[in-house]
Amino acid sequence: DGRVVFIPSYNPETGCGISATMDIAVAREVLGKLIETGAGADIDQIIEAGGFKMVSDEGPIREAIQAALASNPKAMEDLKTGKKKPDAVKGFLRGQVMKATGGKANPALVGQLMDSILAELEGGA
Repeated sequence: DGRVVFIPSYNPETGCGISATMDIAVAREVLGKLIETGAGADIDQIIEAGGFKMVSDEGPIREAIQAALASNPKAMEDLKTGKKKPDAVKGFLRGQVMKATGGKANPALVGQLMDSILAELEGGA
């Protein structure tokens, strides 16, 4: 969905290269820190020290989704009654999850898990 950035990194001392995956807003913060730090900065250290790594662990993301669903009963009602377009409601709820996780949750995983949780709720209703 265009909200994920891959930042290649190479450490000439160790010969290691990794890629960090993060939301575009977080990537802007990392870039700002990289510019502040100057030449020779280790982007991996900036990402680690700043806590900028993307969360791809299902547990915390599921918790954030459950909290977003519980905190937004009107959105859930709109979804159930069809009062608003499902994509619009789901987009709003995804935004709430991203807000709750500081933009660190993997957006693709948030979408997948939300769809799964909503399907479970619909089946249990």
